[in-house]
Amino acid sequence: MLKSMTVLPLFLLIISTILSGFVYQAAAMTGLLMLIWFSLSIRSSVQTGVISHYTLSYVMVVYLIWLNVANSLSTIPIVSFLTMWTLAGLPITYLAWAITPNADALWLRLRTILWLGGVFLAAWALWQVTNHVGQGQAVGPLLDRNAFAALMNVFWFPAAYLFLTSKTSKNLWMPLLWGAGLFIISAALFVTASRGGIATWLLLLPVLLWAGWRYTKAKWWVACIPLIALLAYAISANLGVDTNIAHRSYALSQDPSTSARLLLWQSAIQMTLAQPFSGTGWGTFVNYYPAYRSPLESASHGGYAHNDYLQLAAEGGILALLLQLGVMLGLLFQLRRSLKCVADAASLESVALLLGALALFIHAMVNFIFYFAFMDILAGLYLARATQLVESAKLMKLPHFEKISRPIKNMLAGFVFLLLAAPLIIYLTRQLYAIAS
Repeated sequence: MLKSMTVLPLFLLIISTILSGFVYQAAAMTGLLMLIWFSLSIRSSVQTGVISHYTLSYVMVVYLIWLNVANSLSTIPIVSFLTMWTLAGLPITYLAWAITPNADALWLRLRTILWLGGVFLAAWALWQVTNHVGQGQAVGPLLDRNAFAALMNVFWFPAAYLFLTSKTSKNLWMPLLWGAGLFIISAALFVTASRGGIATWLLLLPVLLWAGWRYTKAKWWVACIPLIALLAYAISANLGVDTNIAHRSYALSQDPSTSARLLLWQSAIQMTLAQPFSGTGWGTFVNYYPAYRSPLESASHGGYAHNDYLQLAAEGGILALLLQLGVMLGLLFQLRRSLKCVADAASLESVALLLGALALFIHAMVNFIFYFAFMDILAGLYLARATQLVESAKLMKLPHFEKISRPIKNMLAGFVFLLLAAPLIIYLTRQLYAIAS
């Protein structure tokens, strides 16, 4: 284990990794930070002689390998390289957290920071709407309200867990604090008027309420959650002309955005069938789409398929689709396991984290979600921590590195790290040189 004094630096590294994912042009920096995090965790495992892994670890390793294979076969290498590091956030974060030392101590700090971050982003979005900033839509630092709604779902379910467990707190202010945070995040979710985001929330809400009732056995306390959400909806619905989900069109057959999505999906399927093994390369959908574009589709710029599963299949082949579905299936199995023992706080938190991650996987069926680095990072982090809360780690003994002298081990570790990080460092150096000149 790393010494306790290293918890803070590692905590700051993880926070920096998440924050870098919000900068679209920082894919290389995000990749480098993830590599550093993973390398530090591997170093700790080498010191102890064992490496911990969980149910989905092998799937994540295969996913990482395939990301590299599909990237190497791309005809547009720079775009594919950067997008690969965006998509790698899910498997790398999962694997890194699974072997991160002092994970429990780290999570207690990280959980609070994530809650504060969710409340801050939600308040930002509400400010945008009430002050008619930009287009007057709730997007926070993003440019798309559907993506922002997905992000609010990520924060909402763990925030609901914190509220549920505050009932037993001796501090009377804690329920009010967690409840206020839940209210602000709920209001920001509703004010997006995102049909996909709110429908996903409604689909998963009964699962959380059932788990909460199993945990607290207090129906009135669990009932506070939908009441907080209802109050948030009533207020958010009157904040602007485009903030009431009830005013959105539900005649899907006549809805332009729905028609455009269906045509985009047809084109994505055609692209997949044309190159079913390797795909076109990560992030290259926009480059190949004109050749497959339907004459009837003119509403989109063609950058995304608005279905991450179809886009992953088009860009990374059918295997990429199967791997993403495999992760989702593993998530569902883990959710089932957590629900069986939800009477304790650890299992309830696991359920909340899994629901937050599952919300991304569901919303990704109708929007582009996993092409934001922070979404992948948070999904991997949530899934890994949720698994860690209810599943005992499997330990695999590493080769006998004690026979190798420490200087040699450090040199070999440094060589492997530089081998993996060199393309990222070179790209970042070129970027800095271009800015300087």
